[in-house]
Amino acid sequence: MKFNYLYIAALIIICALSSCSGKSDFVVRNSGQFSNDSTTLYLSDSIIDLTIGERVSPVPNSAQIIEAEDGERFLILDENTIYSFDLENDSLVASLKIKNCGGLNDFSGFTVLNQDSILIYNYARGALYLLNGQSKVLNEFPVNKFRESVSPEALVSSPVLFTDGIVILSGVPISSKSRLGEDDNVSLSVNIADGTITPGARFSNEYSEGFFGGVYYNFINHCLDNDGRIVFSFPASNYIYRYNNKLEFIDSLYMGSRYTGEIECAPDPTILNMRDKDGRIQYFLSQDSYGSIKYDKYRNVYYRVAEHPLSGWTGGKFSKPFSLIAMKPDGEIISETPIISDKESLLRFSLFITREGLIIPQTTNNENIIRFRLFKLHE
Repeated sequence: MKFNYLYIAALIIICALSSCSGKSDFVVRNSGQFSNDSTTLYLSDSIIDLTIGERVSPVPNSAQIIEAEDGERFLILDENTIYSFDLENDSLVASLKIKNCGGLNDFSGFTVLNQDSILIYNYARGALYLLNGQSKVLNEFPVNKFRESVSPEALVSSPVLFTDGIVILSGVPISSKSRLGEDDNVSLSVNIADGTITPGARFSNEYSEGFFGGVYYNFINHCLDNDGRIVFSFPASNYIYRYNNKLEFIDSLYMGSRYTGEIECAPDPTILNMRDKDGRIQYFLSQDSYGSIKYDKYRNVYYRVAEHPLSGWTGGKFSKPFSLIAMKPDGEIISETPIISDKESLLRFSLFITREGLIIPQTTNNENIIRFRLFKLHE
């Protein structure tokens, strides 16, 4: 009798897996009014080289540009130290050792509010810290209690945001769930005055209709605009989504690519394809998707990365062809610039805004420098 029970239980499991192994018939279709212009946002001849030395990574996971009285500073968090470089004069002007916040790994991040206030997020500890300008911890916020549903990754594409006394952190844990619904939050709102931590925001409706592989399509990309709105770019949606700093939904705007026709869902997860890393990558590379989003405060526009299918991948690193969409906050899409010749060397997840325009790091053979290429917007 015991064998029979085990046999029946095995049959139930096999049937359950078989019932969810078929491919979803849901398809994300692009029916919006995209832009046919590809010249308004253009790659200039300017090249910016920043000498970082041997200790600092040429591909920083957490970085920020701030304005100083004598120019712009490029800040990098590396090995528990924030390095401040003069972007215009190519020099290291300051460094600050981060203490009493634990080891800061690749998914940790920071934002400098002013010379007396710094926010540090430690991914491993699941904690947010408020520091003064001398690296003294003023307060600690335990965001790890929400980690089962929201697991922030303070990367360049989803940095620590701060607006009107509220910190925004975004990211979700790796999940095999085939559908993500209204109860699946993507961000935390942290009030640094009273310590209140509130989860909020959610994936776009596409994620409740279909399964998109569970990893690469679940990256959160966000930015902050001049009106204090948190702007989200989800890989499977042709739209962007705006929330207030309490993570209450405001509106959505179409910001799709003219190169994107349809995004087909992945097969629903089973034990086998959950373990198939190469299979997940092949699926991601076979489809269009969307990536980083940035707000340009100098020109009052959003920039969004649109990623396109890549064929011929046989393993190792990959870089999808991509284009850059520029749009005004009222929804008018200005331009979409295809990136063809530099697609493998430009780091499409690292967008930064300067007074001159949009800069993107470019890989080189010299690991002691960070090279930026400049994209300018025609007046």
